[in-house]
Amino acid sequence: MDKKIEGALRQSEDSFELSHSFTDRLIRKIQAKELLKIRFGWIHFAAITGFSIVSMVLLILMMDDSMRDALTSSIGWVGIIVISVVVIQVLDHRLIHKKH
Repeated sequence: MDKKIEGALRQSEDSFELSHSFTDRLIRKIQAKELLKIRFGWIHFAAITGFSIVSMVLLILMMDDSMRDALTSSIGWVGIIVISVVVIQVLDHRLIHKKH
């Protein structure tokens, strides 16, 4: 039984041939998929960054005057900047520069 299966597999391997343009089409499809993945990553990154900036501005506008005064001090702004940079770096590493 095994010999019959092996014989049938060998016979089908001998008669099987790929077209000459197969590799070219395969490479184009892979490149298109990678390009789409990169574009989606950038769009996703821009959307999250925009949402973060808008939400921080709205948060500042909706605060009490006393909280806003404390936040507008230099320490408050440094904290916001540091948090923003950390968030953007994390998003960049997760969405744009994924390690495969």
